[in-house]
Amino acid sequence: MSINISPRQFEKDNFVENFSKLIFRHQIDPSHIILEITESVLSLDINQLVLKLNQLKDLGVLLSIDDFGTGYSSLEYLFKLPINHIKIDKVFLDQLTTNSSIQSIVHAIIQLSKKLNFLVVAEGVENTLQEQWLMKNG
Repeated sequence: MSINISPRQFEKDNFVENFSKLIFRHQIDPSHIILEITESVLSLDINQLVLKLNQLKDLGVLLSIDDFGTGYSSLEYLFKLPINHIKIDKVFLDQLTTNSSIQSIVHAIIQLSKKLNFLVVAEGVENTLQEQWLMKNG
């Protein structure tokens, strides 16, 4: 199950504690949860961000950067943050089969993610041409 976390939620001091309580109260296997943080969360204090993400990872949840490539992206975050997934934003998929520049960007995101051992998710796949292109490109 993927859960989007807003910057407002994430910046609360007790976010990790409250999230942990919910997991244990409802007896949810944390390995079945992917917490998606948007790139706007990346604008928060990097030290607090890394601390909270590590605490969440220690709980056993998986972490994903949602809407990658659309906002505050910095390649530096890819090796500083304990993430598992990169989620390619739908804005790239809308023109994927018709725009060679978009294809180059998506291909680069996929290859970079593979090299860093991240899983890649594409948001908003709506037709077989998009699916085929994505499958062909890994």
